[in-house]
Amino acid sequence: MLIIATPKSIPEIVDLKAAQVDGLVFSSERFTRDPLLPLAEYDLFKAISACQSHGLRAYVMVDAIIHETDLKPLKQLLAGLSSQDIDGIVAYDLTTALLAADLGLAAKVIFQPGTFNTHPHAFDQLRALGINQATLSREITFAKIREIMETNKDIAFSLVGHGYLDMFYSQRKLLTLFHQYRKREFAKDGAYALAEKQAPDRLYPISEDATGTHIYRSRKLQSFPYLPYLNRHLAELFLSRHHLDDLEYFAAITAYKTGDYTAFLERYGGEYDTGFYEVATDRYPGANP
Repeated sequence: MLIIATPKSIPEIVDLKAAQVDGLVFSSERFTRDPLLPLAEYDLFKAISACQSHGLRAYVMVDAIIHETDLKPLKQLLAGLSSQDIDGIVAYDLTTALLAADLGLAAKVIFQPGTFNTHPHAFDQLRALGINQATLSREITFAKIREIMETNKDIAFSLVGHGYLDMFYSQRKLLTLFHQYRKREFAKDGAYALAEKQAPDRLYPISEDATGTHIYRSRKLQSFPYLPYLNRHLAELFLSRHHLDDLEYFAAITAYKTGDYTAFLERYGGEYDTGFYEVATDRYPGANP
């Protein structure tokens, strides 16, 4: 199992290499939602080269919802990634996967459509496109994860297995609109959270960028108890960095790489849970009514 992290700067590649991550996922300023390090195309290609020069795998997150006006610049980006010999293109929108396949990049695509990879028989369409990598839904149980993986041994599966996971996205700039309505100044670099009226102690981190508004789960996810199985069967474990302190993020990397997570949970465990690994959602795509 490869540990894939997200850098906040280009110089930090050296630090993440020292932390023994296996790869880094970079952001496109146009095609990545809520990017921590938004990069224009030229800078993105330089970052990929720098990453690979340190012996790390390089991935690009392309999780924007694609519209017709995006097709030409997206094709240009994907063609450039082909010349960079990119290790992985993390695609949220099926349009991105289709365009990449048309450019001969099907083997590089990791189809990561949020909550939709939930059923053991959901991958025939990907196979038909020559795509054999997919990220499983963040809202299914660990038993379902094992069932899917054992039914599809020809697919290289990954998980977003640590940190705050996004639960809502809108292309509307809701924080801006809220502050305009309340006639308040909006500090774009501020830290914001939503409080649930019936459970005011549950705070959901919320952020806004050029692509819209992003709301995250109130608790951070950790996958430590499942490492014995994941290490044997999972291709990649992506560690989300949104709204995490840098020291905490690097401590998590060390815990996953060494398998010794006791100290991490003693310090940070009160803010984490195991998400939906043991508690099934009432409804998910593909579930029986």
